[in-house]
Amino acid sequence: MSFNVVISSNKKVSGTNADATYNFQFQQFQQGDYEMSFAYQSSQDSTQQSNNILQIQLPDLPQMNYRADTKIGTASSGVIGMCYAEILGSKERYVARWGDNPPIYCRGLPSSGTFRVKLAEEADGGSTIDIPADYVLILSFKKL
Repeated sequence: MSFNVVISSNKKVSGTNADATYNFQFQQFQQGDYEMSFAYQSSQDSTQQSNNILQIQLPDLPQMNYRADTKIGTASSGVIGMCYAEILGSKERYVARWGDNPPIYCRGLPSSGTFRVKLAEEADGGSTIDIPADYVLILSFKKL
């Protein structure tokens, strides 16, 4: 079984494009392990972006993804991948195509009816970049 979730930034229920909350009932799908991949495209912006790499985080997704830290131990990470700047004439947008990032393995699906999408600078995970005005993120889940 597989399914896609299409997320448009103009459908958020709260927050900003840097940290948005969306409604979606993942409970309608079978529980279990999933492989997840994604594609992303932001709106075109006529101003120069301050960074050329955008990090996408899904902090509510129970994924097997970890981050190195300054302390000894294991820190989980909500990062699902990176998007890169693409210049189109005098405009720029962030893009991640299918296969640009490796798949993420998830131990189940979010259990509440809401989940968050965060956009951040790749260096430290902070929100210091120019956040795109709009975006579309497509999550593709494949049951393992």
